[in-house]
Amino acid sequence: MRKILLTVLTLSLLFLIGCSDNTIETQESIQETPGVPLSLTIATLPALEAFPIFIAYDQGFFSEEGLEVHLEQFFNPRDRDVAFQTNEHIDGMVFDLVQMMIYQEAGIDLVATSSSIGTAAIIGIEGVSSLEDLRGQSVLMTSNTSMDYIVDRGLASVGLSMNDITVDEVPALPTRLEMLLHGQASGAVLPDPFVSMALEEGMNQLVTTHDLGINPFVFAFRREVTRENLEALHAFYRGINRAVDFLNTAEPELFLDMLMETVGYPEHLKDSIVLPVFPPYAVPRPEIVQDVLDFTHARGLTTQEFTIEQLVFDIGN
Repeated sequence: MRKILLTVLTLSLLFLIGCSDNTIETQESIQETPGVPLSLTIATLPALEAFPIFIAYDQGFFSEEGLEVHLEQFFNPRDRDVAFQTNEHIDGMVFDLVQMMIYQEAGIDLVATSSSIGTAAIIGIEGVSSLEDLRGQSVLMTSNTSMDYIVDRGLASVGLSMNDITVDEVPALPTRLEMLLHGQASGAVLPDPFVSMALEEGMNQLVTTHDLGINPFVFAFRREVTRENLEALHAFYRGINRAVDFLNTAEPELFLDMLMETVGYPEHLKDSIVLPVFPPYAVPRPEIVQDVLDFTHARGLTTQEFTIEQLVFDIGN
């Protein structure tokens, strides 16, 4: 199993100074700059939500749409975040709404241009078959992140709160999975491919983001990209939506090897992986954005009164 270390973005990483100008923009006010080359640099992680990007790149869909895409691959969020903050050539990344709002609070102007398929689940050990079984038990996670948001909303769905569990802070996903498998906690929140690994070992899936009707995972771009390179964004989404069509209709043999390599599924799961249906990319639902914003306010991660229009940019057709 590929060791993919996941660390969380903390406020200490957000060293850039200043505040967002909080300018509300509509697409009608955006002026495309003539002569801007159709080129984007995207930061990716080994995660399922990034897979259509790799497919679009490998199948030549981006090229056929007239777009040159440069992929900057990172194996943990901390390295990605440092690179994004210190290298302005990175235009966008696979991200999540909690961290994006923390960025905005620190004056780093990013906007969500679409939701991604990113899924996560709360997993229980043997004997823990429902969320109610977590009452008084330890749960592996990291506070003030999208994973924290998922646990918070999962518990609330059955009338529990974070006060009803013991939070065990374990940022590294491989370590989190290993501790769960060794019974060092009763539950954990995990994304794929770690969910598949846990289920393969007999763990119980208690609830998923799909079950809860939430999805904090997005593609996010610097706001200036929406101002200066909108045509490239259009080409990018045409390319990844073609990749979605490919993934939903092609024989798995055509892309399984790439899935194992780029997402990090262990080889022994190759013949048992069941991928979800990838939906076309669309702007995040306003009620989800507002719910995440309420979460970050409640946790003290954001203090500014952001509007959905400031946090989301609809690229249109």
